[in-house]
Amino acid sequence: QQQSNLIHLYRLLNRSPTTITLDTPTTTIIDLCRKLGAQTILITNEKGHLVGLLTKKDIIAYVKQKKLK
Repeated sequence: QQQSNLIHLYRLLNRSPTTITLDTPTTTIIDLCRKLGAQTILITNEKGHLVGLLTKKDIIAYVKQKKLK
């Protein structure tokens, strides 16, 4: 049964996730979310290794905070 669960999960995987690097400008990130409808963006370092995740919720909170300043 464990093997069959793995097979089903594999079918659900996003094999082409949206990725950015740590130096991607905020405006570019917001545009990506709008144009692609991305809910989660993977952040990679210069070697392409995953260093974190950025969610749509994170971006919305950031924009709201900037508007309050």
